[in-house]
Amino acid sequence: MNPLVQIADLVIPVAFNLFITLVWLRFLLQLVRADFYDPFAQYVVKVTKPVLHPLRRIIPGVAGMDMAALLLILLLRGVQLGLMHVIDNTPTSPLDLFIVALYTLLLDASTFYFWLLIVRVVLSWIAQGNNSPGMVLVYQLTEPLMAPCRRLLPAMGPLDLSIILVFLGLRVYEILVNYAFQQLLGFIG
Repeated sequence: MNPLVQIADLVIPVAFNLFITLVWLRFLLQLVRADFYDPFAQYVVKVTKPVLHPLRRIIPGVAGMDMAALLLILLLRGVQLGLMHVIDNTPTSPLDLFIVALYTLLLDASTFYFWLLIVRVVLSWIAQGNNSPGMVLVYQLTEPLMAPCRRLLPAMGPLDLSIILVFLGLRVYEILVNYAFQQLLGFIG
């Protein structure tokens, strides 16, 4: 295989995934009304602003959700998939790219939260009582998922088993997204 193709197969997904992750963070930080004075949050805003600011002039937010960020994620994923098809020389239609981009967008949300929850668990072990800016941000981002589950389980002292319910909920979400995607493919195909 051509080394340039191999390099492109490596670099393109990494570059797109890093920026998509930053846009996801920007979307979620705004959604949960996180502290934008946090240095990491300011970095995310600074990196994503050049692309998001012009989009926001065209695409308004809806119910506190940054629709421009969601559209940007969808577009970036579609461009990434399109580039990969061009590099691999495999034909695809714009509709297929849109459907797969939407599918990956929905699964990316689950994957993102999975890793964010892993970070929360590790931080709770190694930095108990520490209120560093990054740690506060992780808690602000994960608390909307944790709080409802915490209300379902009885308190067990310092142990917070609600994260097990959140992980279970994320897995159920992934199963439902995969099922819906398979049904869509069956309907289209």
